[in-house]
Amino acid sequence: MRIVNWLNKNQGFVMAILTVVYVVTTIIIALLTLKATRLSRKNLDMTLELEKNRLRPYVLFNISSSIAQKNTFASIKNLGLTAAYNIKVSIKPKLAQFGEERESSLTSRNILFFPPGEEVADVIDSSPAFHQSSLRASV
Repeated sequence: MRIVNWLNKNQGFVMAILTVVYVVTTIIIALLTLKATRLSRKNLDMTLELEKNRLRPYVLFNISSSIAQKNTFASIKNLGLTAAYNIKVSIKPKLAQFGEERESSLTSRNILFFPPGEEVADVIDSSPAFHQSSLRASV
C-alpha cells in the first residue's frame, strides 16, 4: 500500500523515468537494427560473389600423352557451369603440330564460344617426337 501511495504522489517523476527508459530502449533497438541491416547486406554481397564464382566458366588447357595411341594431345575443357567467350591460349614455345611450322589450331586463334562441359582436343605429335622436341626447346 505504501508503494501505491508513493507512486500516486510522484507520478510525474515516475512517468519521466519511464519515458527516459523507453527512449533509451528505442535507440538501442534502432542501433541493433542498423547493425543487423549492414550485416545482412554484407552477407548478401558475399553470397552474390560466391554464386558468381560458382557459375563462372573455368577453362583448362592441358597437354597429355597417350601410351596406347603413342600420341601427344593438347586439349581445352570448360569445367565451369556457364559458357566461356573469346578464349585465347598462348604458350611459349609455340605449339607446332608434327614438328612443322604449322601451329596447333587451339593456340593459333581465339575460340569465340565454348559451352560448359565441352572439350576440344588436337593431336600435336607422336609422343616420342614431341618429348624430344620439348627437351631441345627447353635447353
